[in-house]
Amino acid sequence: MVVVSVSILPHGSMLMDPHQHTRCTQSGQKQFLESVQALVTACQVCAECIFSQRPDLIVVLTPHGASADHDFLLYGNLKASGTCEWEGGWRTFSASCDIDESETLALHQALKQNGCPSQIVTMFAKSRPFPLAWGEVVPLSFLSKFPISARFVFLTFPLRRHEFSPSYQGDLEAVAQVLGAYSSFVTKRVSVISSSDLAHTHPCALTDVSPPFGSLPDGSPEEFDRCIEVWARKTSSRDEKLANAIELFGRHVLTCGMSGIFVVHVLLKLLHLELHEQSFIRKTPTYFGMMVAHFE
Repeated sequence: MVVVSVSILPHGSMLMDPHQHTRCTQSGQKQFLESVQALVTACQVCAECIFSQRPDLIVVLTPHGASADHDFLLYGNLKASGTCEWEGGWRTFSASCDIDESETLALHQALKQNGCPSQIVTMFAKSRPFPLAWGEVVPLSFLSKFPISARFVFLTFPLRRHEFSPSYQGDLEAVAQVLGAYSSFVTKRVSVISSSDLAHTHPCALTDVSPPFGSLPDGSPEEFDRCIEVWARKTSSRDEKLANAIELFGRHVLTCGMSGIFVVHVLLKLLHLELHEQSFIRKTPTYFGMMVAHFE
C-alpha cells in the first residue's frame, strides 16, 4: 500500500454554513465570514487534490470519535454515517461512507505487532452504520463533493492524548511508522487525513462566544498556531517547530490536533511529501484556530 497524500483538515461545523453561527459581534461579522470562506475554499482545493490522487483507501485520524482511555480504536462496522451537528446547529449536513473491513483488521494487527495498543470497536451490529459526528463528518463533507470510490479506515486517538506523555508520543510514532510501511503487504493507493483543529483558547475577537475552556491572554494560543503554520510550510524547521508546539501544548493552549499533527510529522519525514501551497491556509474565526494543509 502506497501513501500518496497526507492532509490536515479542520472540523469546525461552521465551515458547512457560517450563517448558522449567529454569535458574531457586529464589528466582527464581515471578518468572520471572510475567514470561514477562505478556509472553505482551501478545504475544497484539498479535497480536489485528494480526489486527483485516485486513492483506493482513505485513513481518517480523528480526536473526536469513539475514544478509549488508553488504546487507539478502529471502527469495525461496514459503513459509517453521521451529521455535523454541533450545539444544536448544522444537523442537516451529513456524510456517509463504506468502511474497509479487511484493511481495518490489517491495520489493527500491524499496530499490535509494533507494540501500539489498539482495538476494533463495533457499534450495535456490523450491518448498521457506525455513528459519526463533526470530527469525521466535516472533512468527509468536502470529499463527498467528488466521485471518490475509496473505502475508509477510521482511527481515533485515546483520551491520554490530553497528557501527551513521552510514552504516548512513542505510540503515535508507531502509528505513523505502520502507516508509512503499510506498502509492504498490500498494494493500494492510500490517502491519510488528520482531522485537526489548532489552539482552543484564543480570545474571541470576532464572536461573542464565551470560550468553553477559557482564553489565554498571554499570546500562547496564537504562538502555538503560528508555530504549526511554520512547521507545515518549512521543511527545514519541522523538528524544531514540533518541539516548540509540544512545549506550548504543555502550557494548556488546549488543541485537539496535536496527536494528528505528530503522526503527520513522522509520515512527512518517512515519505518526503511536499506541501501543496494552494491548499494551505490558517485562520482563527472563533476561539479555536483552523488550518488546511495538503502534502503529496
